[in-house]
Amino acid sequence: MQKIIYNPLTMIMLNLAPTTALIGNWTEWSNIEDEIIKLGLQTDQDLTIVNIVEDDHLKVICEHAIDFQARENHLKNVITFIIPKCTPKEFYNFESFKSMFHFKKIIINAGHKFLQPIKTVMGDEQIQVVNALKNDDNLFFKAQKALINGDLKLYKTLAGANYNFSGIVVHGQQVGRMINFPTANMQKGELPFKQGVYLAKINLPNDETTYWGMADYWNHPVKGLTFEVHIFDFDQDIYGWNIKIELIEFERENVKINNLEELKILLTLDKKNLIKKIN
Repeated sequence: MQKIIYNPLTMIMLNLAPTTALIGNWTEWSNIEDEIIKLGLQTDQDLTIVNIVEDDHLKVICEHAIDFQARENHLKNVITFIIPKCTPKEFYNFESFKSMFHFKKIIINAGHKFLQPIKTVMGDEQIQVVNALKNDDNLFFKAQKALINGDLKLYKTLAGANYNFSGIVVHGQQVGRMINFPTANMQKGELPFKQGVYLAKINLPNDETTYWGMADYWNHPVKGLTFEVHIFDFDQDIYGWNIKIELIEFERENVKINNLEELKILLTLDKKNLIKKIN
């Protein structure tokens, strides 16, 4: 399976073999997306999932989960098609669907936001529209409930992968560094998973090492909802880096801390417990 991230602003040139494109709301995977794949598998064409992304808000069905579903169904490609921020609707450009991706046919759900501009480029004869009603017993709702409850094992069972996301490391107040627990802060706002402490894996750009760490999603009294991660056995300046996070296990809920000494004792215990789980 080939993974491609395409942003029209980067002017990247591609020349893919012809396939049938499957376009759904993959980050909200439901019975409708199941039907799109089912119809695709009934053709004799190689298939490509196209995940159209127009914002950086974290989704319930993450990148790794979409990749897993694609592999399970023996699909040829997964394309993340990025709509640049602040792009006016009249400038949505899907010409690359023909010129670079060479889609022979597109199967798309009837309610998809970009159905009409895609039709304008491809023509009605190349489009198969899936008309189906979304039911409540689907992957999205089950996975969403698992994340809200902090049940990462159930999430992985449902979605086929651990929950993952990426973000830019920003400057915090460096309180953790004062007690020998420096953290990489990611000011992500409201996230789809439960607040609390997690065991996590971390990947850095241009570094093949997968690091372990402990992360906390909490409500900072000044900055609001904040995600930060303490990377074990690591002490480098990574401000401005885009790092990847994979949540492995929910450890505990957040508790009120009265001073730095209490915080240091609690984090020391958290780290000891989580390292046991790694080993």
